[in-house]
Order: sequence, then C-alpha cells, then structure tokens
Amino acid sequence: PQELADLPALEFVNLGHNQLTGSFPKFASQDLLHLYLDMNQFKGSIDNDFANRHPLLFRLNLAENQLTGTIPASLTKLENLDELNLSKNQFKGSIPADIGKLTSMKGLYLDDNELIGTIP
Repeated sequence: PQELADLPALEFVNLGHNQLTGSFPKFASQDLLHLYLDMNQFKGSIDNDFANRHPLLFRLNLAENQLTGTIPASLTKLENLDELNLSKNQFKGSIPADIGKLTSMKGLYLDDNELIGTIP
C-alpha cells in the first residue's frame, strides 16, 4: 500500500520473493539504505529522480521484475552504493557511462536484460 511507501523514516525495505504487482513504487524516505524488491512483478521504469530521493542508498536489488526503460544515469550519483542488482528485467539501452565512478561498488548485476553497446 502507498502508506508503506510514504513512511518518512524507512531505512530498510525487504519485500523480495513475493508476487507483488503494480508500478515500481516511489518511497518517500530519504533515509533509505537498503531496498530489496527482487523477485516480484513490478512494472514500469526507475525515474530519473530516484537517486535524488534516496541519496544514502547502500543496496538496491530490483532483480527479476518486469522493469523497462533505460538504466537512469542518475543512479551513478549514489556514492554509497555497494550493490546494484537489476538483473532479469527488460532494461534497454547502454550501461550508464559513469557507473565506474561508483568506487564503493562491490557487486554489479545487470545480466538478462536487453542492454547494448560497450562496457564503460
């Protein structure tokens, strides 16, 4: 429910491995550190403002959903990001050029999408 996404002090969200549907939710908390929505049936795209709303994000796992569009270049602003898992979705386009500037990154999973181009 939207009331969950509207909680202003959320730091950890793990709703993975369910059968949740609908659009990719917009969480209100700027304190969000861990967001696990993997293995659901969310549709839509990650909006360009996502990184601005969640500047402290440490882990983002959206694997195995039905997300589309491109991987927003704004994700490369998440300086604390340790792990990014967007595998097994329907992302298209290229990998953001500045992804290599995420020096805290320890795990990057982009497999099973429709990405093209070179590895930055």
